[in-house]
Amino acid sequence: MPLAAGENVDGDWGFINWLENGAVDVAQPSVAKVGGISAALRVFAAAQPYRVRVVPHCFYHGAGMLATAHLVAHLPDDVKMEVPWIAFEAALYPDLPRDVVFTLSSRPGLGYAPDEDVLRHYRLSLTTITLNGARRHV
Repeated sequence: MPLAAGENVDGDWGFINWLENGAVDVAQPSVAKVGGISAALRVFAAAQPYRVRVVPHCFYHGAGMLATAHLVAHLPDDVKMEVPWIAFEAALYPDLPRDVVFTLSSRPGLGYAPDEDVLRHYRLSLTTITLNGARRHV
């Protein structure tokens, strides 16, 4: 029985022991927990010599989901993306396709911009900081 695991591994180095000891057949790095896109790509590379399949874990919306989509696009076509299809009251990324298969945007960054009105409406707090003389809201 093939074993898939890794959605809660903290850092790409966390996969090394598993790979070296044949502990998993499918590595499932989570871009938000493993250390971002670069760390996930290091897991992809580390898994190759061990013939361990990589299928990223993704149960996110927003930036985590978009980063995972870019990672999955880097993998073989038979690797599909896990997506939590939950209907929210307002779409954070209104121009993000809702189809099962879609083409990633060629725009810079993750390709999609969040709706500023949705961010303002649903934020729980706002803090203003001053950085190099400029005020920023975070």
